[in-house]
Formats: sequence, structure tokens, C-alpha cells
Amino acid sequence: MATRNHEINQNKVNSFLINNAKRTEKQLIKLYRKALNQIRVLMVDLYEKLAVNGKLTLSEMSKFNRLKKLEKKITKEILNPMLTKSKAATEKLILADYQGSYYGYAWATDQAVGVNLDWTLLKEADIKNALNNPLKYIAFNDLSGTTKQGVNRAIAQGLSQGKGIAQMSKDIKKAMNISINKAIRIARTEVHRVVEMGHRQEFLESKKNGMDVKFILVSTLDDRTRPQSAQMDGQESNKDGLFKYPGVSEPKPVGDSGVAAYDINDRERTVERIEGFSPAIRRTREDGLIPAQTFKQWAQEKGLKKNIYGQILFPAV
Repeated sequence: MATRNHEINQNKVNSFLINNAKRTEKQLIKLYRKALNQIRVLMVDLYEKLAVNGKLTLSEMSKFNRLKKLEKKITKEILNPMLTKSKAATEKLILADYQGSYYGYAWATDQAVGVNLDWTLLKEADIKNALNNPLKYIAFNDLSGTTKQGVNRAIAQGLSQGKGIAQMSKDIKKAMNISINKAIRIARTEVHRVVEMGHRQEFLESKKNGMDVKFILVSTLDDRTRPQSAQMDGQESNKDGLFKYPGVSEPKPVGDSGVAAYDINDRERTVERIEGFSPAIRRTREDGLIPAQTFKQWAQEKGLKKNIYGQILFPAV
């Protein structure tokens, strides 16, 4: 249920977008598990037909081009369809959360001011632009190569070492787990980028509507947050909704700084502060809702100097 509290409504929009992403992640995991089971069935069948004393050798599989035929079959009938569906599910999520971000945060602003502002409808060009990220295509191509190479390598090494079907299955599962983790990382990174793209667009529209509003970067309050996110927490954007990242010459949007170490699994988001509506609370993973404070204040209270990766959050100047 909507309230006039802008902060609460923004959090509701954020939760809605996160839940969308979680549903898609479950869908990706389901696709990979199905593909893994299909490969297992194929391998079990091969072992039953060709294995001697429970072992299938590379020498045996090299006869009659069996190994090459197997690799081709796995790629064409299992991995390619799975990767195509995985990409389609990710792009569907990207479009949904981009539009959900823009219209959702517009709704939150309308609720806060009690007036339906004059929002510009998203154009088809805007929506296509949300998908048009060259780095995303590189990531998808890399994922495709990693998945196929990983499965083929697990099979080839298993055969050369004379492994049984149980160990072979474990090796293939390990290769597929690497791929699904990569697929989820791509989805999270891309969705975060377009969610912030949509929110920034809504912020700029709010200003056009005459709103006195600030665009603020906030970071997740826990020990997994990277130093640059901790240091940027509370930073106000420039008039274009862009932020100054450490070591980056020009201001950039959240989630699209151009630095992979910042953008992948980014733990930042943006919030709006309408003049006269000061935040009273802030959410943490460990303690739930706490009084509003910066990451630095929270870290000092916790005695947190490094994150779990050993990175110093606030180096001495």
C-alpha cells in the first residue's frame, strides 16, 4: 500500500525490482540444471555401452570420431538451446526492470507530492538503448565459450584419466556451476545498470517537472561492500545525475562507471531526496532498520576497517 513517505515508497520499488531479478535467477538455475541432467543422461548411456570395468577411455572415445560427435551433440542439442534461453530470459528481465525502474520511481514521487506529475512516456528508442550495451554482448559471448569449453574439458580430462561416471559427473557439474554463476553475475550487473538508468531518467524528469530534488548514492551497509562504494556513500550527483568515481576522470552513472571492478556485483544504488523530506531510517543486512547515517558512521560504530576481502574501506589520506 502506498504512503506519502517518499523513502518508504522508493524502498518498495527497489524491493519489487530485486524480486524480479531473483525470479529470473531461479529460472536461469533451472535451465542450467536441466542441461546438466541431459548431459548426465548422455554420459551414463555412453558408459553403459562402451565402458570396461566402469571406465571409459579417451582411446575408446577417439575411435570413429566418437568424442567429436559427442561434443557436437552436447553443444547443438543441449548447450546452445540452454544458452539461447538464458540470454532471452536475461534480456526480458533487463527490459522489465528498466521500465519498472522509471515508472516505479515516478510513482513514488507522485505519491510523495500528492500530485500526478507530467511524466514523459518511454520511447521505443529508450527501451532499445537499455539493451544496447556492447559489454553485455561480450559477456554473453564469453559465457558461451566458457560453458562449452568447460564441459568439453571436463569430459576430455575425465576420459584421459580413466575416471568413472560418478567422478565424471562431478567434474561436469563443477564446470556448469562456474557457468551458472557467471550467467547470474551478468544478469545482476546488467539489471543494476538499467535500473539505475531508469531511475536517473526519472530524476531528470522530476527536475523538468519543477521538483526540488537531490539524487544521492547509497551503498549497502555490510562487510562485503567495496572501498569505492563505502567512500562514495552519501555523495550527491551533479545536475545530470552523474557521480565522481575514484580514479575515473569524468562523472558517470551508477552501475556504468566503465570500471569493471566497480560495476560487476555493484553494491550501490541511488535514492532521491525531495526538499523537505529528510530520511529518518536506513536498512542494513545485519541489523535491519537503523537511524539514517552514512556508511562511514556505520563502519566506525561497528569498528569495521576492512571488508571481508581484506580491502581497507577508508585509507588514510
